[in-house]
Amino acid sequence: MNPEDKPNPKSPLPAQERADRIRAFRDELQQLEREHVLIFSADQLRELNFHHDEVLEDLARRFAIDTTRSQKQMSWAMRIASLLGALAFSAAAFFFFYRFWGLLSTPMQIGILIGGTILALAGCEVSARRERTLYFATLIGMVAFACFVLNISVLGTIFTIRPSQNAFLVWSLFALLLAYTYGLRLLQVAGILCFLGYLSATMGTWSGMYWLSFGERPENFLPSGILLFLMPAVIDHRKYPRFPVIYRVFGLLTVFTAILILGNYGSISYLWWDPHRIEAMST
Repeated sequence: MNPEDKPNPKSPLPAQERADRIRAFRDELQQLEREHVLIFSADQLRELNFHHDEVLEDLARRFAIDTTRSQKQMSWAMRIASLLGALAFSAAAFFFFYRFWGLLSTPMQIGILIGGTILALAGCEVSARRERTLYFATLIGMVAFACFVLNISVLGTIFTIRPSQNAFLVWSLFALLLAYTYGLRLLQVAGILCFLGYLSATMGTWSGMYWLSFGERPENFLPSGILLFLMPAVIDHRKYPRFPVIYRVFGLLTVFTAILILGNYGSISYLWWDPHRIEAMST
């Protein structure tokens, strides 16, 4: 394989694209041979297959990619299982603590909160070092995120700290830190959602409403959606080529959802215009 054909060593995305092109080329070549359009000699076909096998073996050795259709199906199944498992473990940890929380003393509560998060972070680090697919790292990372959310919520209750939208910012920074450290897209999504909550609630407080009521005005989500869409243009993502599309998807989804709501319920807008006019402009 020529040096210029080698994918970026920091990212498996070009490697997976190369493997997909080889698989598609082989399928099309078989179809052309069946239609008697293009027929290689036995020696040419053997050399071609040998070259492609070498390329796929090299890519599979250096990157966590799928070289066959069955492997790709298995990867999707593992991603779904990792997502469901992470959500289940996170919910289990959250509700388990809440179920027995009143039976524990305050020092024990604080120790469990801090220790649980540190233990989950250590497990995420070990798992990320031992596996290339990051399925278990994603699962443990989500558990660490759930423990951290529980930390902020419960510690605020223990020490009677006034709740505010700033908790969303802290949760977002923690999730994005894990996402960029280990390349975990599920943690990136969690960080994006918390960041959306923080910016939207902050927009609501600037207009004079209570921060938990920010969802009553769809315009609160427009600046955060636009900012998310522009995020890939500001931050260098060459090391994480799959992250920009997630920012853009959630940014556009946020903006279009807010516009869709205004197109049906113009009366909840900040604008003092006639609601029917706002609905007509939104559609």
